[in-house]
Amino acid sequence: MKKAIFKLLLFIVVFAVIDKCSGLIFSWLCRNAKPSYIKNLNSIEQGRNDDILVLGSSRAMHHYDPRIIEDSLNLTCFNGGAMSNGIVLMYGIFKLYIKKHIPKILIYDIYPPFDLELEEKSKYLQILRPYYDNEDIQSLQIQIDSKEKYKNISYLYRYNSQAPVIIASFLKEAKNLFNGYAPLFNKMQYDKEFEQPQNIKFDELKLQLFQRMIADCKNHNIKLVFMVSPAYKKDIHSQIGPIKHFCEDYNIPLFIHDNDTSFSNKDLFYDSVHLNDIGVKKYMGVVLSNLKQIDY
Repeated sequence: MKKAIFKLLLFIVVFAVIDKCSGLIFSWLCRNAKPSYIKNLNSIEQGRNDDILVLGSSRAMHHYDPRIIEDSLNLTCFNGGAMSNGIVLMYGIFKLYIKKHIPKILIYDIYPPFDLELEEKSKYLQILRPYYDNEDIQSLQIQIDSKEKYKNISYLYRYNSQAPVIIASFLKEAKNLFNGYAPLFNKMQYDKEFEQPQNIKFDELKLQLFQRMIADCKNHNIKLVFMVSPAYKKDIHSQIGPIKHFCEDYNIPLFIHDNDTSFSNKDLFYDSVHLNDIGVKKYMGVVLSNLKQIDY
């Protein structure tokens, strides 16, 4: 019996040591990653110093070029958008960011499927788990899944889903990533009929996160701007009713361009919801015009 207990205790100690060492190793890999999304995330956690922060889904990541914004407005800019993600991840990134630095302007590009629609939200926590020691990240994760406070005791759990990406980022630099902006270069090869919008069920927690972001921006004197960037024969703005109400209630600028006729040429798009780099260069002129209308 004593021998069995000793083996069990030894296993627990060995596992705890391995678990702790894995956390130290993966943390080191993140800090020393080559230019990549992982490096950008780590730079947020360590503390960036940008005047303008862009957040949103892949439509944010692919539609806002910080280089053009910086050249035109003489303000530094960082794009923190992420593929297949929305307000759950973005609010976490926002809280990480303002822990060390307060930007002047926050641009949020709205995309209803990730930002507003009711769905299972635990899938959005993977990227945030390595930063679980941050109290704001803890609170967000536990609100979505109460079991996270037990699971995240293990560093192996925190890094498990992101391990291949972290290792790849340490070994190889991501090409065509410019301060978070990831340009798309191919032209759309198909055409389509206009896609009629469908009614969606709104996610109450996502709406709460937007309200918290709005409150944080008010408290820190950050100028929040919501945008709906161009799409090809697709109606997005009719699905953002709650955001429109927030903008009316809190006097927040909202610029809608999803059905802008100046973006009716499919050669400006990579697919129906993403502009290519040619389209982005044109769209950035519109964005700059919008930003010059606001008082910051």
